[in-house]
Amino acid sequence: MRALRRWLDDTAGGLPATFWYLWAGLLINRAGAFAMLFLSLYLTEARGASEALTGTVVGAY
Repeated sequence: MRALRRWLDDTAGGLPATFWYLWAGLLINRAGAFAMLFLSLYLTEARGASEALTGTVVGAY
């Protein structure tokens, strides 16, 4: 475990804090975009929405 931590510090430890804030924001943004897939499945399967309505809702995002 120490070897992994040392490798991580050597590889990315010198990057500024601004980089990590931007990286975390990008990760959250991409996770939110990935949730659109599950929203469309939820609307059609659980809520019984039509495919046209589901496309409109997801497209409006």
